[in-house]
Amino acid sequence: MEQWLFFAIFVAIGLFNLLGRWLKRRMEEQARQNAKPEPPAPRFPEVEIREIPARRRMPAAPPPEPVVPAVRVPARRSAVRETARVPTRLGGQTDLRRAIVLMSVLGPCRGLESEGPDAIR
Repeated sequence: MEQWLFFAIFVAIGLFNLLGRWLKRRMEEQARQNAKPEPPAPRFPEVEIREIPARRRMPAAPPPEPVVPAVRVPARRSAVRETARVPTRLGGQTDLRRAIVLMSVLGPCRGLESEGPDAIR
């Protein structure tokens, strides 16, 4: 008996869906038939465009003068910087900085090092 009850509920739900679609379609068709035609969009009056007489025109602005870029003055080196220079065999300071960064990035993987007391740091 329960199986027939579930089957009847299942069929009733399907019939309600079909009935609802049919009613919705019918209501939309009636709404289209009873709808009033849309009024035309409001038109703005046409405006006459006149040219401004020559005596009222503003004088043209003079072209801007070209901007000359400022001359860059090289920075003076201090005596402290001169003494702290790296020897030329190793390259300049920028080369040494790049080498240090590359050593730290490309160095041994820290994930493979052991964490015990015997670990070498």
